[in-house]
Amino acid sequence: KNSPGEWKITAGGHVLAGEDPADAVIRETKEELGIDTQPIYLSKKFAQHKDMEARFYWIYYQIVDHELPFVLQEEEVMDAKWVGIDDLEDFSKNYDYDLESTSHKTIMEIVELIGL
Repeated sequence: KNSPGEWKITAGGHVLAGEDPADAVIRETKEELGIDTQPIYLSKKFAQHKDMEARFYWIYYQIVDHELPFVLQEEEVMDAKWVGIDDLEDFSKNYDYDLESTSHKTIMEIVELIGL
């Protein structure tokens, strides 16, 4: 529904009423990618978008040592692909991936934090 065809962080969604954000990450990652996860909390952010909608974001990540197979939720995810950190710049040249996007900035924040 949002930004069709653009490459962004895939597993994301709304925290349900009464739901813990970490549980929402586990649920959304399973729903959208078919992957079981053990999320690591990074931060909580506030952002106001161009359309004046304001949101809080709970940012979690997980490091995996191999590419896990995807089972995509077709209603929400058009495609997914594992891309190495060192390959993101080349990926952006070949696909609709914005190196100035919030998604990319969040990925780079995680990279810096954990020293990848």
